Amino acid sequence: MYMGERVGRLRTRGVLGALVATLAIVGAGCPPPPPTDLSGGRIAVASGATAVNTMSVAIDVFAPPAALDMQLSVEGEPAGEWRAVGPAATVVLGSGDGVKVITATFRAGTIVSAPVTTSVVLDTVAPEIAVTSHHDGDTIDVSTGALAKIAGTSGDGGSGVAHVTLSALGHSSDAAIAPDGRWAHPVDSNADRALDFTIVVADVAGNTASTTLSVGILGLTSTEPNVVRPTTQTVAPDDLAAPVTDDVVLHGDHRDLEPGVSVLASGR
Repeated sequence: MYMGERVGRLRTRGVLGALVATLAIVGAGCPPPPPTDLSGGRIAVASGATAVNTMSVAIDVFAPPAALDMQLSVEGEPAGEWRAVGPAATVVLGSGDGVKVITATFRAGTIVSAPVTTSVVLDTVAPEIAVTSHHDGDTIDVSTGALAKIAGTSGDGGSGVAHVTLSALGHSSDAAIAPDGRWAHPVDSNADRALDFTIVVADVAGNTASTTLSVGILGLTSTEPNVVRPTTQTVAPDDLAAPVTDDVVLHGDHRDLEPGVSVLASGR
């Protein structure tokens, strides 16, 4: 070995040693990068729905900022494929009605988050509805002003009854529903005709069922003039110049006159 070659090697080793020492010093002053944070992610059924009547369900995804991929799965079903993170996704629930648990996992490189879950009720069965207060052909008398109601029962073994709606003559109104499913709706006292009601029940998942009721409504006296055919009462000519002091009672073929109704009498 030549002396020059040995000196060159020593110089090279010296330079490398100084470089390693410098890097060690610089490295000692820099903290290691923080671990990737995949906490705080969550998922929710779109529109805040708690029950659905179809197996395909839209999901809102709130992924951690560092997440690159996500995996969605339904309890009891094979795990889904990893996919790029997005604000929304669709999952297919397993067959059979009931509570379905949906799980999401987020990933960034080799780091995987703890799973987060949400749940939804799958309900594909229509609710039940029945009228118990009246039958087709009944007459509901509200002519005295007394409160009358059309009432019945409803039920749903899946997601629960959401509302019962009565419709007639192009108008609709929701009935009051008790916790046990009994429902009732007041009868309009201004109605005075035959009415055909359509009664629709809907459950929380969106399934519906309906029934009908055809009844006659005997309402309050109309504000229009009510023409009756009274029995004839003859008044002698000599009495025409004198005021009538006795009560005049009219009998007709309609309902009894309500208090305060004006009577127009004419004679010859």
